[in-house]
Amino acid sequence: MIRAFHAAACANAKLWLVGDGPERATLEALAAELALEDRVSFIGFRHDVADLLSQSDIFLMSSNYEGVSIAVLEAMRASLPVIGTQVGGMSETVKPDTGVLMPAGDIAAMAAAIRMLADSPEKRQQLGAAGREFLITEFSINNMLTKYELLYKGNSA
Repeated sequence: MIRAFHAAACANAKLWLVGDGPERATLEALAAELALEDRVSFIGFRHDVADLLSQSDIFLMSSNYEGVSIAVLEAMRASLPVIGTQVGGMSETVKPDTGVLMPAGDIAAMAAAIRMLADSPEKRQQLGAAGREFLITEFSINNMLTKYELLYKGNSA
């Protein structure tokens, strides 16, 4: 993600990395090596993620392994377009009309997606609105209850 952000070369863009883990020091060193210290912020664990998402334009997920990501669903709830990797359950939530997926590790494709969305407020709005609608439709309480009921009755949804 940091390498793709650098390659995208969007002069006014900022990247917030939320969360923490054993790779933080390595990632901070990479940001410094790429002279991104003033544009990449490592903000650690937060309890105000909804507020951070409301201040964002694009959501990035560069996982090598992922199930159905709660973080992606939170981004969709915030009407953000999602750029992510084609791993695990990502393709179950990120569709062509809600975001952009690319193979894990494809820095050029992620950079191109970042540039494309950075340059098009209309596309960001379109994908974000479709993602929110998808979330409401597919992950509503009523829809989930219906799917569980069908599962218990031996039917598939």
